Amino acid sequence: MKKLILILFCFPIIGFGQFKISEKNIKYTNFVNEERVKKYWENSNEEIYQLEGIYKPYDSVYESVLKYILAIIKVDDYYEVIQIGKGYGKNDVNEGGVKATAKKMFSKNTYEIRWRMANAKIIEKGILIKKKNEIIIKLEQYPNMHDVKFIKIFSPN
Repeated sequence: MKKLILILFCFPIIGFGQFKISEKNIKYTNFVNEERVKKYWENSNEEIYQLEGIYKPYDSVYESVLKYILAIIKVDDYYEVIQIGKGYGKNDVNEGGVKATAKKMFSKNTYEIRWRMANAKIIEKGILIKKKNEIIIKLEQYPNMHDVKFIKIFSPN
């Protein structure tokens, strides 16, 4: 019985551990917006990394992506992609929620990503590629899908 309780308790942590919301640096709630994220960077003594910043979509054929405004913040050894723009529909991540997490891979400017789809219960694996002032997201499950591109509109450094 104790093992069953332990398994039931640990399953959500194991299954969705990469989406643990960190309260170490910034609280992710409905009250996180672009200005509060900028203020966080202004008052932070942490090192600012190249990937960090605020991004908006461009050149997208997907209506679901067009409302996204994303803030990417380094937390420990990975990045949290915070949705500070509107979500797509009632099942998407709310403003201030973690849309994705990204972790640096060995290849320069390439990151492994876990992306919450417009139905936030669905989490897809993929890669994020950083090119100058843009990021490109490619999801494994959808190899024929067009790349999702975002342009950096604010750099904290």
